[in-house]
Amino acid sequence: MASSRVWPNALLAAFIAAGVTWALMREDPEKDASAAHAGPAPGRPVKTGPEVKGSKPRSAADLKLNPRDNVVSAPAELRKALVVQEGVRVINELKAAHPATFDAAAKRWIETPRVKELIKEWQALEAGWKDATEEAREARLPDAKAMWDEAMALLRAEVARPAPEPVVTR
Repeated sequence: MASSRVWPNALLAAFIAAGVTWALMREDPEKDASAAHAGPAPGRPVKTGPEVKGSKPRSAADLKLNPRDNVVSAPAELRKALVVQEGVRVINELKAAHPATFDAAAKRWIETPRVKELIKEWQALEAGWKDATEEAREARLPDAKAMWDEAMALLRAEVARPAPEPVVTR
């Protein structure tokens, strides 16, 4: 029974300590109110940030592309891997957001005729990818991205759709 009296006393002590701390840390409220609405003193320039000597506005003409960060100029193999990585990221996000329904939705999704077609198309792309020239790979990259985008859109729709009612046979 002693523990039931401890909680109200502990909460009261915590509230009192918080109130005393707040009162001690707070400055004069009238000073705070006047300072909040006061603008810069007349005749003084308004400072917007630290001044750097010799600084000038930058233009796009001065910017240089870093080949390491420039994904567009990356080889087709890397860009295809990025497409796949994006698809895997979407799958992981959907799985984390809908843990109770994701597995059933993914099973329904993988059984749809369009997804089966997309898988066959992807397998055909993969089969010819290794021996293809860089130009042929470049030509197939938009197809690879479109396949993944469509598949992920179908998966999102399937996860968002309510699960069908189970069929009961007697």
